[in-house]
Amino acid sequence: MTYDANEAFLNANFSAFDLFQFEILSADLNLDITLTLFSGLGGGSPQSGTEQLLNVGAGTNVATIATFDLTNVNFANLDLADIDRIVFTLDGPADVDAQIRLVQFNMSASGEIPEPSTVLLILSVGVLGGITSRKKKKINV
Repeated sequence: MTYDANEAFLNANFSAFDLFQFEILSADLNLDITLTLFSGLGGGSPQSGTEQLLNVGAGTNVATIATFDLTNVNFANLDLADIDRIVFTLDGPADVDAQIRLVQFNMSASGEIPEPSTVLLILSVGVLGGITSRKKKKINV
């Protein structure tokens, strides 16, 4: 899934956040989740940061929280005040059956209030994530 305002770029300010969390409601096989954030695509020096979580929720029907730490070295060169594109990649075997939903962005200790456009972006990502997680696999009889 890619969120980038149809290549017009988001220009979202994530500097007030330190964690990005997903809830894996269930996953019958191994599932890898990758988060990539891009900044500077609209001009300046393009940068990206990527973090991958391996074997998330593997073979469990118990809810698991997958946490991406926006303060770690993977995102150190990124301008979190100007995020242009968010890419979520889910990878696993072709027959993996999983349900995932966006849980939350956690505010950093600085307590800065994000801009309204950033809050709307986060809400839209959560709604789209909820819609896609509700799609059921069709079974042919």
